[in-house]
Amino acid sequence: DGFIHNSVTTRNVVASLISHTKPEVVAYPAGNRLICELTEDDIIKRSKRPGPLELLFLGNVIPRKGLIALLETLQKLDEHLWRLTVVGGTDFDPAHTQKVRELIGRLGLESSVNFIGFLEDDELVEVLKASHLFCMPYAYEGFGMAMLEAMSFGLPPVSSSAGAAGETVLHGKNGFLVAPEDGQTVREIITELYHDRSKLVKHATAARSTFLGSPDWQDGAEKIDKFVRELASSARNHRQN
Repeated sequence: DGFIHNSVTTRNVVASLISHTKPEVVAYPAGNRLICELTEDDIIKRSKRPGPLELLFLGNVIPRKGLIALLETLQKLDEHLWRLTVVGGTDFDPAHTQKVRELIGRLGLESSVNFIGFLEDDELVEVLKASHLFCMPYAYEGFGMAMLEAMSFGLPPVSSSAGAAGETVLHGKNGFLVAPEDGQTVREIITELYHDRSKLVKHATAARSTFLGSPDWQDGAEKIDKFVRELASSARNHRQN
């Protein structure tokens, strides 16, 4: 017997709850499910493109993803600074989805929020190519595969400092980590990047570099395969002795 964990955060949580001396391995999820054909020059040109920052919320529309808090935060920003595209399943919590739609109307954000719902991979790729920032500062994530997929397209994350985003995001380098409920910092980040596109360029290219240096799905599978084979070999040797 052994333990396979999908992130360091999970490993630490499990270790804090149980005491064991069994072998273990950390096998990270990956972000290479989607194919990004953007070059670094493409990412730089997109970052310098004038107009509002294109923010991407990529996740199922459920309470823990924090979409309501994000909308309330963005509503306090000048509309010319941003647009938000919401991509994700809307059927997991229909009552919450309805609450979100009603809030968009009540806040007068219909022209600033593009509520798309679920997309097939090829459609999602087009949205990722057109976006500037992955913006989910109120979502608690155990790892954040959507975040890493966005980074593969050169989207710096604006993510929560709670959860596991800090294992991937270096604040002020390849993205931003925001304390829960800190809407003011979210607004300051968006405003600064809107006005300072050179800073957006640096974060965007660093986000892409972070993705390129991260394990892919094949790496994770090989790590687990090696771990399982070593366990099996150890068990055989134990039985023979």
